[in-house]
Amino acid sequence: MRHRHLGLFVIVSATAGLAACGSTSEGATPAGLAPVGTSDAGAGDSAPAGPAKPLTSLLIADVNRNGAIDENDATELADRETWDERHGAVFLANLDDDMRACKTSGQTDVQLGACNDAADEVINGADDLEDLAEIRLTAWTDMPDDASATLSVDEKASPNVRLFKKVGDAYQVLDLSRPFTANELKVGLELRLEGKDIARDSAVWDGTADFALTLSHGGAQVAVDKLRMRMAPVVSPNHLDQPTQVFASKDGGQLSSAFVAGISAIQRLVPSKGLPAAVALPSNGDIWTQDYWDPAYTSMPGKDGSVHALRLNFRAANYGRMWSSNGSNALRPGGRAAYGLRGKDVGVVVAFDPKHDDKMDSENSFGNMETLPPYTNGAAKFPLGRILRGGFSTNYPDRVFDKMLEAQKVQGPVLYVNTSWLIVGHIDEVLSFVKVDSPRGWAVLLADPAMARAAYQKLQDNGQGGLAVHAGKFIDDGRGDEISAATTVSRVLGDTDLMAANQAAQGYIDAIVAVLKTEVGLTDSEFIRVPFFIEQQDGQSVAYDPGTVNGISLGDGHFISPDPHGAAPGGADVLKTAFEQALAPFGITTHWIENWDLLHRNYGEVHCGSNVYREVPTNNGFWKSGK
Repeated sequence: MRHRHLGLFVIVSATAGLAACGSTSEGATPAGLAPVGTSDAGAGDSAPAGPAKPLTSLLIADVNRNGAIDENDATELADRETWDERHGAVFLANLDDDMRACKTSGQTDVQLGACNDAADEVINGADDLEDLAEIRLTAWTDMPDDASATLSVDEKASPNVRLFKKVGDAYQVLDLSRPFTANELKVGLELRLEGKDIARDSAVWDGTADFALTLSHGGAQVAVDKLRMRMAPVVSPNHLDQPTQVFASKDGGQLSSAFVAGISAIQRLVPSKGLPAAVALPSNGDIWTQDYWDPAYTSMPGKDGSVHALRLNFRAANYGRMWSSNGSNALRPGGRAAYGLRGKDVGVVVAFDPKHDDKMDSENSFGNMETLPPYTNGAAKFPLGRILRGGFSTNYPDRVFDKMLEAQKVQGPVLYVNTSWLIVGHIDEVLSFVKVDSPRGWAVLLADPAMARAAYQKLQDNGQGGLAVHAGKFIDDGRGDEISAATTVSRVLGDTDLMAANQAAQGYIDAIVAVLKTEVGLTDSEFIRVPFFIEQQDGQSVAYDPGTVNGISLGDGHFISPDPHGAAPGGADVLKTAFEQALAPFGITTHWIENWDLLHRNYGEVHCGSNVYREVPTNNGFWKSGK
């Protein structure tokens, strides 16, 4: 009986004389090493007797994921042709720029995206070498004189990977069409595996690479050794991961400078975090730092229990005529800021459909992509969290980009909720996530317009309807002129259009809650509801007060939120007080920041105007999921 594997006919029966160092059972063929028939003999024919000397050359990698290769460790040799949650070697898409050779200006978008360490056929220094996974071809010290070996990789993986072999102290690209020399087989070889790109479509390539070492002797193929490796997926962090750096745009003039300074001042109030000052990025006049790029990472096991990670930040799939000065289609210029961060262990990934409808381009911004923190709901397990996006039949994010997200496997399928009722259409307008001490470990911070109405109604019932709301603030009248945003509690409650918009928004938010309850298994107690009003303009909704859920989670115990400028009896803003009281039982301190003129007047808030690098988890590698 024959089984087809990697284009070779593999005889299932064992052959005497095959052995390997560290074989796991007496007399057994090492895992992955199987004898190969020399002809198309029928099922009744016997297999060839095998070589006179043992075939001991094996393909080995960091199968046990301890960050090193040990040829004498049985766990390194077992089941090398499989990949699951217990074992299997990992490699990276080498898309960073370790020697900072890539230009960041004077380049087209195509040129910017094409430059990375995998774009050439050399190893770009010692740092680049660390980004390549090691594979060893073990020494065949008593190799028969006429033995040889060739290495192949499966057809789907082949365009996406590159192998180097060590020659002396240098590395050169391995030509898979040439067999290994007798000397190479006798002494063994060190190979390095480089991913040339990430997986982008599971139907085209799922990220696995199957290698076959075919051993020949006496002019015939006598054995094949197999090794399966998995490219590390690109993972989106979640709000529970500890922040390491906050970013904002410097292109909003003095307002941006004040905003960046405000974030930095807040960070100094939590010195235990050790956070550096916020970084102001140049972004071609685009103040929406959350929207045009988004942090992500890819990682593999490192030495001594560490993790070796690359940051592979996403550039937004915003594409269309609106982003061009000459009426042609173009990528959003602000996204070029991501290339300014590119360097050692930092790269950029972009994917978009040039035919995606311009009218739903806002859904491509990263304010419309959040990561549900890790959860289990029945048989559904998401140890690295799950991508959450706003999407509807009439308005949805770029399908090419989302197909790329799902090709990473570990945070998909993408969960969509309806945000088409919002003017901007972003999920971060109505919810966020905070770390809490509970069995799940997190909760949803949720906008609750009905709660805002109840708070103001209580003030009016207490004879405080004349209290100022949005005092000293201005908005645009739609014709380029400023008008005062100041009003009173009574006027807010008496605005029938605003109250109707509030009620309609509550219904849409409740529908989102229903999806999260079903898909995630959340209960009512796991939603932390906070008040602000939501208004309508031309039939779609946006925050009337600065939307307080749209903030920055600083990990354990701290949250930066926009000042809502609500009614303040006795000087205490009721919207602020309600927010602080909602988070206080979970040990979370709220830090308020001004963003009315910079962001709120332009339909966004703190989260929209900022971005955060977060720690890459060292105890929750994707490989533990087995996906």
